[in-house]
Amino acid sequence: MRERYQEMPDPKFLYGSHYSTPGYVLFYLARIAPEYVLCLQNGKFDKPDRMFNSLDDTWANCLEGAADFKELIPEFFDGNGEFLLNKGVSNFGIRQDGRPVGDVELPPWAKDHHDFIDKMRAALESDYASEHLHNWIDLIFGYKQIGEEAEKADNVFYYMTYEGAVNLDEIEDPNERARIEIQIMEFGQTPHQLFEKPHPPRFTKDSIRHHSSTTASSSSQENEDLSVKEDESIQSAESSIVSSVQSCLSFDDISALQITHQYSLHKSCVTAMQLTEDGCNIFSVSQDTTLKRYSLEDQRQLSFNVSKMALSSCIVMPDNRTIVVGSWDNYVYFYSVEFGRTFDTLKAHDDAVSSVVWKNNNLITASWDSTAKVWEFNPPKEPHDFKAAVFRGQLDLDSGVSCQDIDETGSLLVTGTEEGHVVIWDIKSLCPIAEMEEVHSGTVNSLAFTSDSRRLISCGADSVLKILDVETQTEVFVKNLGHQILCLACLESLILCGTENGELEIWDIEKASVLSAIKGHNEPVTCIEVGRRCVLTGDKGGSISVWKPG
Repeated sequence: MRERYQEMPDPKFLYGSHYSTPGYVLFYLARIAPEYVLCLQNGKFDKPDRMFNSLDDTWANCLEGAADFKELIPEFFDGNGEFLLNKGVSNFGIRQDGRPVGDVELPPWAKDHHDFIDKMRAALESDYASEHLHNWIDLIFGYKQIGEEAEKADNVFYYMTYEGAVNLDEIEDPNERARIEIQIMEFGQTPHQLFEKPHPPRFTKDSIRHHSSTTASSSSQENEDLSVKEDESIQSAESSIVSSVQSCLSFDDISALQITHQYSLHKSCVTAMQLTEDGCNIFSVSQDTTLKRYSLEDQRQLSFNVSKMALSSCIVMPDNRTIVVGSWDNYVYFYSVEFGRTFDTLKAHDDAVSSVVWKNNNLITASWDSTAKVWEFNPPKEPHDFKAAVFRGQLDLDSGVSCQDIDETGSLLVTGTEEGHVVIWDIKSLCPIAEMEEVHSGTVNSLAFTSDSRRLISCGADSVLKILDVETQTEVFVKNLGHQILCLACLESLILCGTENGELEIWDIEKASVLSAIKGHNEPVTCIEVGRRCVLTGDKGGSISVWKPG
């Protein structure tokens, strides 16, 4: 094949068709979808000896034959294997050895079709497959899909199978256009190229353990590399967040926390808020579409119009001058307090932005479009130095993302969905480390890592509070409270929870018990923020409370 390829005129190819075509798919499914085979092949079945009769023969043809390079279909790894059985619905004819086309002959290591599917699924989910999955991604979606790297990898297909190889809009002859469209449809098409660099390996069980131990250590090489890249002022600002949390709660009687001030800043639900590092200003966003700044020193508020739709989240950058805001209009806004205007707008998602978080120059936006996206964003030292966020990658989930959190090291991201699923991601590789289905029977309301990144706290619409071990994903603590926790913050050995009853609950993580429950709002508490020497809570009615030690 390689010799023929070298002598072939342009456009050269090793394979004249594609690895996934309607014909190849129906080759496997003829026994359960004969009507589709007849439709594709003008009312005729293939010759009996050329049908899918034996797995060993099909494997040998793909491995050794120059013209057979079909890929496996999902039915090989899921379901009950009925596509391997001939139930006599159709007469496929007699083979040359006199036998009729019957069930597919299985390899000797499979007891029956059920056992075959079970073992195929186990192989797909094995550590070996996980360790080599990135090689397949490189061929199908990555840098080995086209060009010189594709040639080196013997991964060159007929030119018409590649996306964009033919501009149908430029073909004026309707018959010619119809012919090419049919050819593309029947011979398959290579998917859109997603990656231009080698894809990182997926984590296996052993590497998860290694990753968990290394990310929990601030002296890991990865964090050292990040520290070199980060601006010293940003480092100082981030470290002060931790110290401010510790100083805020460094008093003997935690139940002495009480409201010192309460402000009615918004007309409807407060969705997010943050106190600036100097402890002077509160920035908040609401479903009333406004971004507000409230000066604790001057007792004065300012309103900023960012979007015409509800706002879901906000982050105050370490410079205290740049605010990142997520909106229900699918955009993320970068607002300059100093200049009183929006520096940049980012069309981040196909549905409302539900959450925005930032750490180590990684901006993560989450949405109800079932994705979270990672962007590189360096806060400007000066307003004129502003640079737009650069897209790094997309994290795909099964349903809308309702909440997310980053651990203290900036290495791990956790996402919660509207269907109760929780996924832990490695931010550097953008790969999932652990996927936990039905952690809650309904929407995950809020998530938070403990400060050592070893445990994860989650609460949901099912009124359940859970403490999960990050490394093993086991449930350390589960309790149905009888009421919903809508938001939470995890601080050292404490969990601060805002409830639908308007209370601020303070839990001891190690003892898994409530230290105190203080009524602070007449409306459900929708967001919580820990700042320098105080705690902030916002409610569904638009009010924000400031809590300090009594």
